[in-house]
Amino acid sequence: MRAFRNPFCPSSMLLLTLLGALSLAPIAAAQPAADPLRSGFKTPPPSARPRVWWHWMNGNITQQGIRLDLEWMHGVGLGGVQIFDAALDTPQVVDKRLVYMTPEWKDAFKYATTLADKLGLEVAIASSPGWSETGGPWSRPPRA
Repeated sequence: MRAFRNPFCPSSMLLLTLLGALSLAPIAAAQPAADPLRSGFKTPPPSARPRVWWHWMNGNITQQGIRLDLEWMHGVGLGGVQIFDAALDTPQVVDKRLVYMTPEWKDAFKYATTLADKLGLEVAIASSPGWSETGGPWSRPPRA
């Protein structure tokens, strides 16, 4: 009985493996670049990131709270905020409320815009404190 003899020695197998890998190289190189739509969705540019309303409820704001909020918003990938000051019987939860447009409130607002800018976040502000106080039946068409 004849023994089976492998016609390929280990060096022949290595050569065949290398030739096979080299023959596939043009196929790998011909693969299209990453899909820009997919990569743009996974990592959107700043102009496409969502913006949110950021309610400053009845002066319940502190510098520490502003910093923590903005750092968190930046960390989750938001693009910016619109500060909206509102009261509506909100209980006081800070040591000192910052009343809308007082010097202390303006300092807090300046701090928020400066920090937001450093974090790459846009900041906008509602046109008045409260809920829809800039329009209504008292606003005649010529001034609306």
